[in-house]
Amino acid sequence: MAAAGRKVTEILAELRGKKDETHYSFEYFLPRAKDGPTGHAALVTLASEMASRHHPTYLDLTWRGDITALDDHIKLATQIQLSSGLPIMLHIAIAQLSRDDCAKVLAACKAAGIVNIMALRGDPIARSGTFAFQPHDNGFSCARDFVKFIRDTTGDFFCIAVAGYPGGHRSSEYDMKMELDYTKRKVDAGADLVVTQGCFDADEYHSYITGLYALGCQVPVVPGILMFKAKGAFVNMARLCDIKVPTSWTKALDEAKDAKEALVVGQKLVADLVQTLHDKYHYHGFHLYTMNDAAPVIELFNKLTFTSSSHAATTTAAPSSLATTTQTAAPSSTTVSATTVAAPVSAA
Repeated sequence: MAAAGRKVTEILAELRGKKDETHYSFEYFLPRAKDGPTGHAALVTLASEMASRHHPTYLDLTWRGDITALDDHIKLATQIQLSSGLPIMLHIAIAQLSRDDCAKVLAACKAAGIVNIMALRGDPIARSGTFAFQPHDNGFSCARDFVKFIRDTTGDFFCIAVAGYPGGHRSSEYDMKMELDYTKRKVDAGADLVVTQGCFDADEYHSYITGLYALGCQVPVVPGILMFKAKGAFVNMARLCDIKVPTSWTKALDEAKDAKEALVVGQKLVADLVQTLHDKYHYHGFHLYTMNDAAPVIELFNKLTFTSSSHAATTTAAPSSLATTTQTAAPSSTTVSATTVAAPVSAA
């Protein structure tokens, strides 16, 4: 298990030479505000239990950039880092933040010992029925400018990750050349790591990642994998995150006779995607969007043929306190509800 407070890039560098060892990171999103301290405590428990069981390289926590909730968010991130013993990567989406706000967030992270940042532009706020992005007054117009600001004001204190979009992004009009060029500019501005949004096509993943390397990108690029916990949640997540679902996936899910069968089908599709990325394209690192639920992660590891015993967790090996679900056993705290999405927010 990686030590809390370490830079993610340091850990990945150590793993780079271990070609036979597959590694994972887990992403969580904030509990609903109305759940208050109870929701935060449940998420700390969930993240710590999953860290102990599966040994990920680091944990990731999303945030929508509400400056009024900064103290609570930093406290939650710190609790997860201390409880799990793993580095935490904190999302900072700057759509609602001024430059002064951003400086305040970075100072709070430094004071709390958080050294890993996911720098994001954030989703545009709908105005007059449109989703055209409008930066905060005295804010940043894009993630690239925010990355540069972090480097200019904090030097090398932070490991900075940015989002990548294998299927393109609405801000680049889904033009992959434009998308690749922009991602490379974020790296040139100081980003250390690219984590992709969820994608459901192994060839598309590989084309995107090799395209970045062809442009001279010298930082790790990690495929993001969206966990499948229910057909409705999956369809909604794909829509919210603007991810194209392959026709073959839609057909297979639509042919399922009920929700239970759709769950089995969906989880097999995700496992086959990861298996293909590993076997065909030789990827050994994956970022899992957990949906704040341990059960789909357990199911994925039980399906993969290359998963080591340090990651896999069967129902027989689970603690006695686990509660039965439709797919496998999971802790009573296994699901933490939230109003935000698990996939990376827009980072144009």
